Amino acid sequence: MLGLAFIAQTFGTILLIVKWLGVAYLAYLAYVFWTTGIKPETIEARKGEADVLVSFVAGLAVTLGNPKPWSSISCLSRRWSTCMR
Repeated sequence: MLGLAFIAQTFGTILLIVKWLGVAYLAYLAYVFWTTGIKPETIEARKGEADVLVSFVAGLAVTLGNPKPWSSISCLSRRWSTCMR
């Protein structure tokens, strides 16, 4: 047995502890955010000039920075290239 199944089986208890520590941390963050009491008056929206080119480049940078589409494209191109041979 190799890969992630081996790691999960070998370090199962440690992974379970890490998972529950993550749950506790998220619960702590939820409590802190709930009790902080941010008032709507303290939040101000900034009005900026809506430049279409700047918005497009920002959206393109976010999209190209996401690794999921790149891995999907890589997987599809490998399958297609092996099918074409």
